[in-house]
Amino acid sequence: MAWLISATDARAAAIIKPISYHDGYRVCRGFIAYAPEAAYDIRPGILLVHQRLGPGDFEKVRARQLAELGYVVLVPDLYGQTGRPKNLADADRLVKRLLANRAPLRRNLKTALGELTKHPLTDPEQLAAIGIGFGGTAALELARDGADLDAVVMFHSPLTSNPPDDAKNIRAKILVLRGARDETVPDAQVDAFKAEMSAAGVDYRIVDFGGADADFSIKTLAGDASFEKTYDAAADAGAWRATLEFLAAVFDRRVNVPHPLHPRRDYVPARP
Repeated sequence: MAWLISATDARAAAIIKPISYHDGYRVCRGFIAYAPEAAYDIRPGILLVHQRLGPGDFEKVRARQLAELGYVVLVPDLYGQTGRPKNLADADRLVKRLLANRAPLRRNLKTALGELTKHPLTDPEQLAAIGIGFGGTAALELARDGADLDAVVMFHSPLTSNPPDDAKNIRAKILVLRGARDETVPDAQVDAFKAEMSAAGVDYRIVDFGGADADFSIKTLAGDASFEKTYDAAADAGAWRATLEFLAAVFDRRVNVPHPLHPRRDYVPARP
């Protein structure tokens, strides 16, 4: 399969570095991951949007895996360094506030995407966003805002929209990975999403994992063992495999292609 080929392209272990940016309201601190290659070697960029507790070790694992397969990965910070949730109840409150007024959320993501495209190893013409849980909803908001994305992948994410007409701005292909038993995303919400995407002519697909519940790809977060109740190893592995195959198809395996006319040596990390 195509995604297996990409595993042979990475020639070094991934480097993960902190990155700071200002989204117009506050300083945000995420991190960026990439495998160092030849000076002129550019590759697709992926915005990996965190789940509702904020960027942490879970995202670092996935960012490292993607980087070692030949992607540049930036994990944004949707809360700002001083506004991160202390627990799940706090996280749910913050998510509700972000989704009630989505303009600041979109601004944050657009700024983070801009930082990703500045990296010297990122091909700015090959971009994707992957989101886990609430992060998938946020990634879709970025696409609805008209961002120049080729692909969006959503792991067990709410499919709400505000307003639905913004689907006409989506340029990306969409992959939705959901647990068939996820009661937090009811069938009515899925049906509304399908109608929205179809009306806008968006290329999308939904993959249901039978027996899987909400948050099926998260085993633990910040020592919170409650996720072990919904974690599903088979669904997690299947969703990850589907993601890699989807990305390989969208980018047509243009990973780690030498590009001597595009060195991107002008990159300077943001320092608010």
